[in-house]
Amino acid sequence: MLKTLVNESIWDLDLEAIDPLLVKAGGITLSGPDAQWLETRNRKGEAVQVIPGTTLKGAFRAHGEKILRTLNLPVCNPFVREGADRFCGRAFDQRSHGDKKVSPSEAYADSCPACRLFGSTHFIGRFQSADAVPDRKLLTESRDGVGIDRISGGAYPGAKFEYSVVPAGSVFRTRIAIQNFEMWQMGLLALTLRDFMGGFIRIGSGKTRGLGGIKAHLTGWHLYQFGKSSPGREMRGIGAQLGQTGKAYRLVDGPDSLNLSEALGQSWQREGLRWSLAIPAADRETVLASLSEIFVACAEGGKLPRVAQ
Repeated sequence: MLKTLVNESIWDLDLEAIDPLLVKAGGITLSGPDAQWLETRNRKGEAVQVIPGTTLKGAFRAHGEKILRTLNLPVCNPFVREGADRFCGRAFDQRSHGDKKVSPSEAYADSCPACRLFGSTHFIGRFQSADAVPDRKLLTESRDGVGIDRISGGAYPGAKFEYSVVPAGSVFRTRIAIQNFEMWQMGLLALTLRDFMGGFIRIGSGKTRGLGGIKAHLTGWHLYQFGKSSPGREMRGIGAQLGQTGKAYRLVDGPDSLNLSEALGQSWQREGLRWSLAIPAADRETVLASLSEIFVACAEGGKLPRVAQ
């Protein structure tokens, strides 16, 4: 199924720091703060701070898993080594012997909801995230930290350290995408994205010390469907499009399309085999809310995958 393009959704985001922000570079420096910002180079060749795509994907996955657990849905623990917790990748390793490997359809069908969307060691997942970078290098502020003596409660002698942060108001630009999605996956991302837009999620270091607050601004949203026929007024998941072809993947038997006729006053535009639709700024929250309702309906109706622990 991953070898065929069926649908795609791309969101353009501006991430505004509502608190000072720090994403630490690895390694030890001989000069400057003890904790420095991770940097990359922009298109002009200038060194700029960067929020790695892996950091953003981790934040999306962690929050998505919280939502799933809130609904009492099983989510695997990728760091488990033994015990009752499940790890999808380890479960598939145990089922692979010699030349017998778990097929992509088996890996998808038997994965927990989080791994179906974000991937595991046996499945690439649907979600993608690009690095977030500013249009220019941001000015940083230096801050001091101290180690706390657990006995006296005061500063521990010689435990002072220094770190640099970008100030509140700094803006990073990025893009996230999902390919070959089921509509419940769009709904879970919509719920997570709305929390990012509400400023409820923190990233980076020092999240418990007042750092890391960000607020996402949705600056663009494009939907794509692939095929010869027009999608009409609908956004359709892979289940609605593939039919029996996707049976081996055990797709969720729930709402897998969304009628956009009430939300939008425009239609899909044909670009060869690609049909594109830009969601206007005024309609984005309405569509996000409708997608969220699809996810909740699937979860409350017992439609989402419940793999054995």
